Amino acid sequence: MAVVLWALFAAPRARLRPGLPLVLLVKAVVLGGGAAALYGIGEQAAGVVVAVVVVLNTTVAEVFRRG
Repeated sequence: MAVVLWALFAAPRARLRPGLPLVLLVKAVVLGGGAAALYGIGEQAAGVVVAVVVVLNTTVAEVFRRG
């Protein structure tokens, strides 16, 4: 599921290139899976740190790519 979402919406040569909010949502969901997994196994601090880094990195990268 993650590969399909990424290929359709988030990859550099994605078939569909929706608006910025949807691209950020797809990237956050796909990349946030690691953070959710860490949080789920009891590593709450690591999960939160990874989630924050993913959101910040994805947002900055996408804004600069489109800017």
